Amino acid sequence: MFRKFVKWGVIVNIFLFFSALALAQAPDKVPNLKLPITSSQFKKYYKQSNGYTILSDEYSKLTQPLNKQEIDFPIKNGSNVFDRFTQDIRYYVVGGFVQDNYLYKVIIYNGNPFGDTDRKIANVQINSYDEQGKLIDALLLDSGYDYKYDNNIKFSVNEDLTINIKRSLEYCFEYPDAESHKNAPKRKYYKEDIYQINQGQFKLVSSEEERVDLSQ
Repeated sequence: MFRKFVKWGVIVNIFLFFSALALAQAPDKVPNLKLPITSSQFKKYYKQSNGYTILSDEYSKLTQPLNKQEIDFPIKNGSNVFDRFTQDIRYYVVGGFVQDNYLYKVIIYNGNPFGDTDRKIANVQINSYDEQGKLIDALLLDSGYDYKYDNNIKFSVNEDLTINIKRSLEYCFEYPDAESHKNAPKRKYYKEDIYQINQGQFKLVSSEEERVDLSQ
């Protein structure tokens, strides 16, 4: 009898956990976002700090901690920035939309792209969840780091359920000191990734990149 009671207690606890998880990710708890969603919509959430873009104080106060399934979850991206969440990250929910019974939630958070605690920058990300609130996939849309370079990222989540992410980065070949950096030969790097949203997954369908020598 005692074992049966313990068994049912475990089952009830598991059920309550996933019920709470599903409730936390319920569409009616997330502000509705209409497609298309573009990078220009997010300027109001940012502020500048020491040359970096971070989440403004107004919205930082409204952030929430990660839940258990989000910690260490792998994040898709087209660069070497974030590859997974870390436990200390808190995020602000901008909003989301529902498609084919999957919830797509757009969030912003300050994080450390290279493990440097002095470089917390704003990141925009889209997550997908199934009807039970299980996290299915995560894609980094934008990252505010700039390395003191002319770094620019534009993205759009489109009505045809494609996601376009365009990056451009102007940089120098070599600059041993600040003075030589001003006159060093420069290049511009372009990259465009296109993802298709399908059943909760963000699938990379196209990726193109180009480097242009600006010193010629």
